[in-house]
Amino acid sequence: MKKYILTALAALSLGLSASAQLRTAYFMEGTQFRTDMNPALYPIRGYLNIPVISALQFNLNNNFLSLNNFIYPNPNGEGSVLFLHPSVREGNKFLKKLPEDNMLGFNTTINILGFGAHTRKLFWNVGLNVKAELELNIPKDLFRFMTTFGPGTYDISNLNANAQAYSELFIGFAVPVTDWFVIGARVKGLLGIANIDMGLDKTSIKLTDTEVSGKMSGTMRMSSIINNQVAQNSNLDFGDMFNFSLDNLGFKHFGGAIDLGLEVTLLKNLRLSAAVTDLGWIQWHKSKTIMGNISADAKYTGYDFDANEVEFDFSEPEITVGGKSDSYMKRLNTSLNVGAEYTFCKDRLSLGVLSHTRFGSVATHTDLTVSANFRPLSWLSASVSQTLLNNNALGVFGFALNLHPPGINIFAGADFINFKVAKGIPIPVKMSSFNIYTGFGFNIGKARFHKNSKFYKPLEKKSKKKK
Repeated sequence: MKKYILTALAALSLGLSASAQLRTAYFMEGTQFRTDMNPALYPIRGYLNIPVISALQFNLNNNFLSLNNFIYPNPNGEGSVLFLHPSVREGNKFLKKLPEDNMLGFNTTINILGFGAHTRKLFWNVGLNVKAELELNIPKDLFRFMTTFGPGTYDISNLNANAQAYSELFIGFAVPVTDWFVIGARVKGLLGIANIDMGLDKTSIKLTDTEVSGKMSGTMRMSSIINNQVAQNSNLDFGDMFNFSLDNLGFKHFGGAIDLGLEVTLLKNLRLSAAVTDLGWIQWHKSKTIMGNISADAKYTGYDFDANEVEFDFSEPEITVGGKSDSYMKRLNTSLNVGAEYTFCKDRLSLGVLSHTRFGSVATHTDLTVSANFRPLSWLSASVSQTLLNNNALGVFGFALNLHPPGINIFAGADFINFKVAKGIPIPVKMSSFNIYTGFGFNIGKARFHKNSKFYKPLEKKSKKKK
């Protein structure tokens, strides 16, 4: 059992670090992080990042995991009760709130190196990131079994998990083709670190008056840069799959990706933008890959009072690794961003709308963010936002603050914040997703603004020397 717990914790830890794509920052001209969402949206100044601390973020996204789905008012008026309380189970209050497929996702990005600079005709940047992503799909029948616990068969066949980690080395640029049209691109070289795909396609739990039994059947595929001590054409227990050796590290998983973006300014006050990011694939090499089948059976028949023990028959999950593994290509989780911004008060204020769509391995997710953006000073930017997330149009707020005077850049922001708390519990109860971001780095070079901005100052042309 320790093996399974450690395995689950290790998988979850892939997502508890840092990430990009902070929605509220998309229209903030001072921050470099909006370039990750659209390479055409270059920052006002060049930058030099400090490894790790220049960008720290935690990102969680799901369609069911909020406290108001699991905590309910106590019928007697005293405090709250959990979703397993009889008063909640009798009315199916908990199950009615859940979709058939419950999606849970983490994604992370840790910046190792980052540098960007303006030249007279373009903005260019280079960087090195480490990324990790985790996606889970949990069928509704698993929660139905937990809450109902009545006779019947519960189908949890669509239980899927996917996790991958890789590093990317990129070079990007943004080019103002005209005063009103900017294009941008990033080219990325990818090195695969680890990838795990598991799908349980024939899995169920059966409950009768005398016993509880379960069957698990599915497939798995795992690749990494370290050697796995698993022989082909063999049977192994679940823990053996994670028996690694650090000898002879093998960097054999390579790929490539590209980000493309543009921004168009209309009537000097309306800016339209669009971008696709992480459009690419990684080729996972067969020499560092194992593929196979997963199967397990379990049965609980009751409690033996004479022997003072639980009668529990459990076969440890087994994996059958069959044949020679093949190389395979897997796409990245691509994002599509489409934005519109209207500026006024000489570019000091603006209203923006951003549509963000993420094409994941397990599910596709879309949200819409409306933001108000403030630029009262040439070195100060702030934004507040509200997001339509998981069909919840109210109460999901975001904020961001960026100080970017010459020399330093300090940033803090968050998406998907809900302020309603449960009685006696100082934690937001309707928050199913959140994205908290902080960063500190260095600004370099002169500031560059849109030409319709109050802060814009055209570059001085070199005067020709008279003969």
